[in-house]
Amino acid sequence: MLAYTLLIAGKHTETTVEQSAMFSYLLMGISLTMIVAGLYFLKKRKDWLATSIVTEGVIVEATRRYDRTDYSGSNPMFFPIVSFLVKEREYRIETQKGSNIAPKFGDTMLLRYNPENPYDSALGEMSVPTQTPTLYLVLGAAMFLSSIIIL
Repeated sequence: MLAYTLLIAGKHTETTVEQSAMFSYLLMGISLTMIVAGLYFLKKRKDWLATSIVTEGVIVEATRRYDRTDYSGSNPMFFPIVSFLVKEREYRIETQKGSNIAPKFGDTMLLRYNPENPYDSALGEMSVPTQTPTLYLVLGAAMFLSSIIIL
């Protein structure tokens, strides 16, 4: 235990410098991977927005879910199901975000869909059915800067 204390409190040895550099390179590799993933998702998002079509759907029903801690069942969350037509064929999509207010059936919502595969759809005018690139890019950049500081 005393040796570890002296190592931390004393001057850096070659071993600790090497370990610090190895950790920094590992962190740099992980951060670059995250940045590449963020750029991939960013391109996928741009492609989706360029090729998908915006249309209007109608709320036709809603699923009701309860939180695991809501033992009495008094606080349901409602997830609207939206119906939309493509070439006279009906497709349905369920929202990913719930609300504690019951939706009004017949209300309209904007959504985007892939014209080649309408099952590939997302509710909202700017919604994309893929990962958010911002998270990957910001975390990757922060980790990359941290790895440079450690070096």
